[in-house]
Amino acid sequence: MSQRDNLEETIELIRQLLPIIEANQEIAVMRIGHVRATVLATRAFEEGLSAIYTSVLTSHKRALAEEQELAEIQGKAATILLSTNERLAGSITNVTASEFITFTDRQPRDDVIIVGQVGRDVWESQRPDKPYSFFDLPQQAVSMRQIRPLLTQLLAYEDLTVFYPRYASVVTQAPVIRKLGSALETAAKASQAGPLQGTRYLFEPSLEEVLDFFNTQIFSTVVKQLFEETELAILGSRITAMENAAFNIRRRLVELERLDLQTKRRKRNKHQRERLAGMQLWHTS
Repeated sequence: MSQRDNLEETIELIRQLLPIIEANQEIAVMRIGHVRATVLATRAFEEGLSAIYTSVLTSHKRALAEEQELAEIQGKAATILLSTNERLAGSITNVTASEFITFTDRQPRDDVIIVGQVGRDVWESQRPDKPYSFFDLPQQAVSMRQIRPLLTQLLAYEDLTVFYPRYASVVTQAPVIRKLGSALETAAKASQAGPLQGTRYLFEPSLEEVLDFFNTQIFSTVVKQLFEETELAILGSRITAMENAAFNIRRRLVELERLDLQTKRRKRNKHQRERLAGMQLWHTS
């Protein structure tokens, strides 16, 4: 196959690739409008709920600490990565996964939990011998029923550190570290200077029943919001990635078409020179 034939095949392949990239970008743009409105509207509310949840946990730890040593009530810890199953998600998933891996190296005793196939692939490529738990959840419109197995496992931990991408704008997303259920750490720090301090609350009907409600209802709401935050950030990252890819494809297509034109001109000029050389040879003979 000639160089020109290869060039034409490459041009045709790139021309077919461009509509696919543009279609993925348009789909992400249509999805991000609804997801962004939902996430941004509930972000402040969820953060307030999370603060209340931490206060309730702190009160529970304080009550336990008054009866026994803090070391005796210290439970297990886990580090969680929220990623995606979709491959065309831009760079934010790899950046978040890299920070997650760096953190887990500093916390070797923490259990590792990964959500999403992209995060799993990054983990297995960099830490193939280290055990982890994996949850394969859909990226779009995750329901409470779908995340219930994950919630059941998370509630078994005393301290949770969640890594997920957070949306700032279509062109800006950043990895975020979120502490959940870290009241034990707060209580331990407060106890270093003496007896546990802080605001005390009266709970009705009881602290245990209120905490059970928070564990089953509020905690699940907080976790679901983190999934929606992840989806929004990945959509923003995808839009930017598809825009960059489309720009690079168009630029490359222009370069290849110019090269193809030059190849055709050189071939045409070569034929003309050969024809003129044949005419001159005919006349001299």
